[in-house]
Amino acid sequence: MRCDLLVANSSAVATLRQEAGPQRGKRFGSLGLVENGAVAIRDGRIVEVGPTPRLRAKYDADEQVDAEGGLVTPGFVDPHTHLPFAGDRSFELKLKLSGKSYLDILKAGGGIRHTVRATRKASLTELTKLTRERARIMLEWGTTTAEAKSGYGLAWPHEKKQLLAIRNANARDVPELVPTFLGAHVIPNDAKGGRAGWMNQLTTRMIQAVSKERLAEFCDVFLDQGAYTRAEAKRILEAARASGLSLKLHADEFENRQGAELAAELGVTSCEHLLQVSNAGIKALSQSAAVAVLLPGVATLGFLESQAPARKLVDAGAAVAIGTDFNPNCPVLTMPTVLQWAVFELRLTPAEALVAATTNAAYALGRGDKVGLIEPGYGANVLVHHYATVDELAYWVGPNPVRHVILGGRVGTPA
Repeated sequence: MRCDLLVANSSAVATLRQEAGPQRGKRFGSLGLVENGAVAIRDGRIVEVGPTPRLRAKYDADEQVDAEGGLVTPGFVDPHTHLPFAGDRSFELKLKLSGKSYLDILKAGGGIRHTVRATRKASLTELTKLTRERARIMLEWGTTTAEAKSGYGLAWPHEKKQLLAIRNANARDVPELVPTFLGAHVIPNDAKGGRAGWMNQLTTRMIQAVSKERLAEFCDVFLDQGAYTRAEAKRILEAARASGLSLKLHADEFENRQGAELAAELGVTSCEHLLQVSNAGIKALSQSAAVAVLLPGVATLGFLESQAPARKLVDAGAAVAIGTDFNPNCPVLTMPTVLQWAVFELRLTPAEALVAATTNAAYALGRGDKVGLIEPGYGANVLVHHYATVDELAYWVGPNPVRHVILGGRVGTPA
């Protein structure tokens, strides 16, 4: 039989093969290893996984990649980023070191509002270029699918500009970018009609325009201190669902506002951050289909006192994913770094962290049936690593572990 590409001679292929749905509970961390495995790819899709000798005998491949004894995994899926923004906030590092909190900086006109000013000044061409450059770095480090949020425009022309930058940046040489509308990031200072006027704009004109022009798949809300109330978040998300958008929710990052409970109630695709989630919220998520997206870089780089209670979420049976939360306050583009933080900060096992960065993250983007596994019929987004085991991926801090990135069946080598 013919195939376009055969990836062979691995230490093992981590298929992450499982029952339907994200891994959770006792199944979480199941790698589905095929020792000395190979992957046959045709027309951008995986056609078979099996031992190298058998697949080499079965397939006449146009191209072969020798894994040289490295581990083969699905491409990383980053379920939470803020890719399209302009400006720089490195000056805030000194403020954080002096004891200023994220909310202190925000109230003083920094933080999100500083980035809003820079993003509004940037042209669509500039935002597209920045988004593509960042996405290319992500790909070099193994990310083959990534979410990208707006939220630094906070006025319709600029929110639309961000979403168009995501659309324009999407191409064959970058990860698939999944757009999310986050007009409900914070209340803009210059909103006509104040808070009530802005809420009306969001829930009518803006959400409807996003849906009609197919600018985003998801709508997200920042439910927390200094941002939106629980009632406001519910109103926005219900309006988004009525317009045909899928739902996400920033929840319980700085204080508990029963965001996880609301996420479960509304049936969101993913509930994100969760540093201050309550026991009731953990139980609600464990009984829902929502994926809990944990972002360890935010606490690490933001000098926060605690991380999300990952082990409690896992032990309760919630579906857990991890992401970079790339943004001006957490300037990390590399999923291998986040995988390591998930081990050393969140106390996930290396196998759990890999699952959280691939198949569970794919479910957090509504793509669990398309990417995140090495399974016949799935998109051929595959990584060949320098290291032979998943433990080594977590252990060796610093170097890029990725030897080859295969995106949609096309082979690349990290720069």
